[in-house]
Amino acid sequence: MSCQKKTCLMAIRENLQKSIIEFLECKDNSRMMTGKTDTKKRGTKKVQKRILRNYLYNPRLKYLAETLRARVSQLTFYRMQPAYMQLACFASCDTCVKHHNMALFLPSIKNRKLISNVNPNALIKKENNQEVVDNLRAIPHRK
Repeated sequence: MSCQKKTCLMAIRENLQKSIIEFLECKDNSRMMTGKTDTKKRGTKKVQKRILRNYLYNPRLKYLAETLRARVSQLTFYRMQPAYMQLACFASCDTCVKHHNMALFLPSIKNRKLISNVNPNALIKKENNQEVVDNLRAIPHRK
């Protein structure tokens, strides 16, 4: 492989990584944590941590839709996210106890094959409230 081709590929990777970081740092894709101790060292600078507003799969699809020329695999997209960017986790978000409990309860409901998706947002969009209530009532309670 010639030196020119290597430098060209490195430049393409750097541009792609800059593009992905700019995309992830947009307000509609992530939010900045507000605490003074919520920082990560990046070289000699401290950078405020950011939380993705959605799981990593969905922002990748949004990125591919917005940047038509880019073809990025899920693994590459995951590897190119910066270290200070953290995945969406309902425990770290400011949510009420009821929604937090629902997020914790969804994996066990999926194990009983009552729902097909563990993502709370997708569940709410897919099923109406009455279907969710009926599914919850169908679960046998232990005593």
